[in-house]
Amino acid sequence: MRKYTKKATMTFILISVCALSLFSCKKEPPTLQTESTTIEETTIQLGCGDDHNFVDGYCTECGKQEVVEVIESLEYTLSEDGTYYIVSGIGSVTETEITIPAYYEEKPVKAVGENAFKNQTRITSVTLPDGIEAIQKNAFFGCMRITDFTIPRSLTTVGEDAFRGCKIERVEVKSFGAWCAIDFEDLDANPMHKGALFTMDGEPISKIVFDENETKIKKFTFAGCKNLVSIVLPKKLETICEGAFCGCTALEQIEMFKGTKRMENRSFEGCVRMSEIRFDGTLTEWNAMEKEKRWDYSTVSYSLICSDTTKLIKNASIGLRFSLDINAGYVLSSLHTCKDIHVTIPDEYEGNTVTGILRTAFKGATHVKRITIPETVTRIDSYVFSGCSSLEEVNLPAALKSINRGLFNGCSSLTDLYYGGTRAEFIALKKERAWDNGTPDYTVHCSDGDLDRYESNNSAGLEFTLSADKKSYYLSGIGSYTGSALKVPAEHNGIPVISVKKSAFKNDMNVTSLVISEGVISIGQSAFESTGLKSLTVPSTLKNVYLNAFLKANIKSVVITDVDSWCRIR
Repeated sequence: MRKYTKKATMTFILISVCALSLFSCKKEPPTLQTESTTIEETTIQLGCGDDHNFVDGYCTECGKQEVVEVIESLEYTLSEDGTYYIVSGIGSVTETEITIPAYYEEKPVKAVGENAFKNQTRITSVTLPDGIEAIQKNAFFGCMRITDFTIPRSLTTVGEDAFRGCKIERVEVKSFGAWCAIDFEDLDANPMHKGALFTMDGEPISKIVFDENETKIKKFTFAGCKNLVSIVLPKKLETICEGAFCGCTALEQIEMFKGTKRMENRSFEGCVRMSEIRFDGTLTEWNAMEKEKRWDYSTVSYSLICSDTTKLIKNASIGLRFSLDINAGYVLSSLHTCKDIHVTIPDEYEGNTVTGILRTAFKGATHVKRITIPETVTRIDSYVFSGCSSLEEVNLPAALKSINRGLFNGCSSLTDLYYGGTRAEFIALKKERAWDNGTPDYTVHCSDGDLDRYESNNSAGLEFTLSADKKSYYLSGIGSYTGSALKVPAEHNGIPVISVKKSAFKNDMNVTSLVISEGVISIGQSAFESTGLKSLTVPSTLKNVYLNAFLKANIKSVVITDVDSWCRIR
């Protein structure tokens, strides 16, 4: 690949139009006349004037070449086959409104390259020409000031995280069919994913009737479309792919045909207003359709209207018991007669908002695997899910004010937490001691990406001591740290952390999992003596472990990153 940074020179093409000479014949042509003849003056315009129809840079009517002002100093990379250019960087451009040309150096521009405009927060708009076929990975990552985005009809693929961190409010498409054909590699590849208006010719699209011959709705195609109210799916549809309509918060009605064979994971997740699915087959045929996990996750309740019956799909679990809190409305007090393994808590009970979950609510609920909590809940008591040994997934609302002590204590099957806010908001969320004690390594899925167990706990609250030469830090104590999974960081305030000091965590039973980052070279005497440690990950840089560092720690699993380095530890 060859990279170019070059100031383009505006070239004006002067098209000369030759004058036409009209000659009269000596013989007068015959003229048809009637009693009343009205002759209207006709003007014949040579050429197209200003109304050209440019295709591939040339007018199809008069042949005029399209003149496009090329933004100086954008960076371009020539494709491997040498036939087109890729916009690869912003170069020295200082404008906030970027227009990408259709041609550069007499070759078409067909792609916006990987990381091309990543974190360019000053950019407020980008105009893409017809001819752009690909937007590559991270192309507009973090461009937070872009609010409107127009999709050219030529676009066919969008790479992962292309629009991650963007706050786009409106997406305009020039061709609905072309939009449906785009391959989005992940949710963040779709510029609508955060919730945006979906428009064509400037008008919001509220209803879609698909071409009946379509066999597949591609993944994430309409994810985040906030103005879509109803859809009529194709008669020949076979598959609704992953996340195709996830986050369509206004979607109410769906019409579906019995030829549909499969709905993939998250296909209608988060369609919180979905009230009706009309299916032209029987209930038996509906039940025979393959539906992947979470296809309708975070919907509340809707009517399934089949050709032979109507069934209320009430995702809010039946049999739950609620108590009235004078200050906060209704709170869930127990599962009562509910035997569901997937428990969905409603957002209201008897017309009143559900705002909390009491400590007794899931007592002894070892059968529950998944819990969906509405966004109205702001309080979950301590130890609510303690001992739910089969619990795998929980969604936590963004409105939650704190995570109380022992909330997931002993949830030994926990794999996924779904949080309505951002990663930064989850990290900043107040967490009490041992809130996740006894859990395995889970993932926290936030609105802007994922956190692993150690990232979710962060290192906030830990105590550090600066060395005498001020070139390194020692981890000296637990401080106000609340997590049970601890990662000794590689640095603190931009300065390397090289050691865990003597007795730093002695007698602390809350930390059960420890990962020591690369760069740490020593563990002090009795640093983790009499702790609740069960698993330990050791870096290749560790050289010294002092007396009783892990005495009486009940470690059952040790992960080493380098065998030779492990054998040299003293």
